[in-house]
Amino acid sequence: MSHPTRHPHHRRQGGSALFVTVMMLVLMGFIGLASLDTVTADRKVAGFQTRARVALDAADAGVATGLATLLTDVDNIHQLPGVAALEAYNPPFPAGATALSDLASWQYGQPTFGADTTAPAAIDYLGVGGNCDFIMAVDAGVVWRKSLWEIRVQGTTNDGVNTRVQSTASLCRPYGT
Repeated sequence: MSHPTRHPHHRRQGGSALFVTVMMLVLMGFIGLASLDTVTADRKVAGFQTRARVALDAADAGVATGLATLLTDVDNIHQLPGVAALEAYNPPFPAGATALSDLASWQYGQPTFGADTTAPAAIDYLGVGGNCDFIMAVDAGVVWRKSLWEIRVQGTTNDGVNTRVQSTASLCRPYGT
């Protein structure tokens, strides 16, 4: 019976293959751990961006409330006698924080909006703009012009993310000649 001849270098190759395999597994483990760390960081950034977007949406609701306040109060604005009265006019804006909705299922807490705490007023008269060309004046001597308003609000998430929004609105009103 013949025995296959063994070469001494075959035994050494088997040991080196095992070593290379173990090293590859260790390297792949490190790559996996690094990938997990990257995914975790990406998820945190996405969460911050989501909360900032929710705060911006809440601030946008505040701007809409400011516009609705101006449009609802339009009769009072038209009754004001002149520009000096408009400058002194301080339309009501909800005091404190107003919840964006009654839903309690917000992922990062129920967002709120309110007046910008760094601004002197949430709704402020800026001045007179151009003519309102689409309005035909019935009374002689009355010119309809745009009154310009600044609306400054902030949206806040439950965990304290704030977004401030400053917007300009115009409202047509009669000005005397």
